[in-house]
Amino acid sequence: MRFDNPTILLAAALVLLALCGLVFPLHLPDVWRRLTATRPIPLPSGAAGLALPETVPSLSTANGKGRLTLLLVGTYGVRLGARVIDHYRRTGCLDAIGAVIAIEFSADQRAAFLAQLPAAIAKRVEFCASSLLIGGLHGAAVETVEAPRLAKYWKQAVAETIENGCRLIRGTEQLVYDPTSPRLPHGYDPSVILVLASPGGHLGIGIYASRLLQANFPEAKSYIVSVLSDNEQLRAQFPAGLARYEAAQFVRWYQMTDDLGNSVLNDWGVATWWAGIWAVPHHNDLSDDPENILRWLGTDHSGVVVPRIWSRMLPVQHTAEPIPQYFTFAEACVRAVFDGLAAIEHDETKAIPLPTPEPKTRRYVLISLPLEARFLRQVKDTVEASLAATDFFQADRNRKLLWTSTAEPLTPGSRSVRMAVVGMEAAINGVENLEALALGLPVTAPAELPAPHTPTRNGTQPASETGHAIGTEV
Repeated sequence: MRFDNPTILLAAALVLLALCGLVFPLHLPDVWRRLTATRPIPLPSGAAGLALPETVPSLSTANGKGRLTLLLVGTYGVRLGARVIDHYRRTGCLDAIGAVIAIEFSADQRAAFLAQLPAAIAKRVEFCASSLLIGGLHGAAVETVEAPRLAKYWKQAVAETIENGCRLIRGTEQLVYDPTSPRLPHGYDPSVILVLASPGGHLGIGIYASRLLQANFPEAKSYIVSVLSDNEQLRAQFPAGLARYEAAQFVRWYQMTDDLGNSVLNDWGVATWWAGIWAVPHHNDLSDDPENILRWLGTDHSGVVVPRIWSRMLPVQHTAEPIPQYFTFAEACVRAVFDGLAAIEHDETKAIPLPTPEPKTRRYVLISLPLEARFLRQVKDTVEASLAATDFFQADRNRKLLWTSTAEPLTPGSRSVRMAVVGMEAAINGVENLEALALGLPVTAPAELPAPHTPTRNGTQPASETGHAIGTEV
């Protein structure tokens, strides 16, 4: 048989192509099948596509990369830090974090923290590896931790960790230049230093570490996130640590929650807020950069910021495809936003019971929806147009809405997905009232505070006329 016959060769080629068409699809990965499909199944009318963490695009620009340094102190700090970092990943802003410096004396906690980190950030972490303090601080008070008897076990190790962290910030994790890779960053010198500080004796270590870090980057603004413990002994120790921070005079403000409330929801709301404000400029018209949001939120120096947190689960459906598209409904999102804006005006949604707001400070309300960007904009435009038809924006000119998308992991078995409305506002007499609350003393506020205005679908009215808070939906 002659194999140079064009007819025979053509027939053989057609047979091979037919076999390939039958065999190859059985072995191609699902992602490739999705890419080669003629078109995905169109979503039903009124649907809003849900964002998945693995498909969220990176929103960080060259100027924004590495502007944030995280300092995590103690078990609370590293646990909340892991959640915060994950939220930055799910908003597409992971590259905003330049370096993470963690101080935790428990080897188990260190291992648990490192196991949760995204691969992209693991190379930008500097951990205090000291194991001299067996079992940690054993609940020691701030004064005891700072005294020479214990300080000799941790002070030098912490100083070395901060020094190594500063080298990482200035030199980055990229030691070798590769012309095929993205441009080499010129250091991660921060504009913001975020300190997640455990209460109790760890406050003494946090003060020492954050003061060293601030001295290396004097133009950066430092913010403290901490918690009042539900343990009465730790709670009573908090004012001593707060006094140390106040004496150091470098903290812009403190963001506080209270573990006597819903600690899980509080941590989730705090993580949503910090990651969300970095994504806000990408989703909002004429919105402030995160540094400006942080500046106008508090007072000039040493204030306390109070979160208001409300959440609802949205329904989830998916398409019948090898790799399904996940979606909820735009109307469900709009209703949830209206309800959340009404709910957070009630004090029951405060993460710590302090009087607010401090006069002449911004009240920011972050609306976090797990939607793809184009659907987020549609919901945003619908809500803001409805509110503009009322006196919502005129009723409180210090209140500003911010919008962000926080992707959530989903599977075909998922039935619901979380959205949130998170408010932030400055406390009245913040430091004094925080100390009083920690010691079980009454907090003080002006005799008459203006009644907040609560949005409804038909307009706005004082919160006192709307009944009790809608509350947090789980």
